[in-house]
Amino acid sequence: MQNKKGFTLVELAVVMTIIGLLVGGILKFQELRKNAELQHTIKAFNGLMAGVTSFRDLYNGLPGDMGKATRKITGCTAANYCIDGNTDGKIGMTTGTNWIWYQSRSSTLPEVETTLFWKHLFLAGFITGINPSSQPGTPDFGSTHFPLPMGGGLMVAYHDKYDADTPPNTGVSGHFLQLSSRARGGKKQLR
Repeated sequence: MQNKKGFTLVELAVVMTIIGLLVGGILKFQELRKNAELQHTIKAFNGLMAGVTSFRDLYNGLPGDMGKATRKITGCTAANYCIDGNTDGKIGMTTGTNWIWYQSRSSTLPEVETTLFWKHLFLAGFITGINPSSQPGTPDFGSTHFPLPMGGGLMVAYHDKYDADTPPNTGVSGHFLQLSSRARGGKKQLR
């Protein structure tokens, strides 16, 4: 007589139930983690908007575009690539290719204002997450640009509604924040 060994249906059902619970728990954990990252991102965005408003109230100018930043903001010096903006009321380039992100790699006016925006806010104490001595020629989230908890970060630039060749093609002139996976020209920052 041969002794046959195998699993009973009850044993298989128990194993399948345990596997199902583990998979369900892992999926729920991932969902909770993503929701927490999203909530932290929303909180960071709201803090950023409050910081920009406070900066404008305190310094009577836009971060990045503000003239006399080297005289008014403690720590804003040429040694850490912090300079005055051109005070035209627009962050970054204002004609032609004004929404093209290569300007985030620039160290000359007006293009460098897209990086100075973050540096001015950081040095004035309104945001964290920026390295004050970072070089604008090598953009990176958490160094030259504002990082977000969910990965990537924010980029800012001015767009003229009459420049239909560059995104965003909204028909509206103004400053735009863009959530991006990398600081254009810099390292990719996806998780």
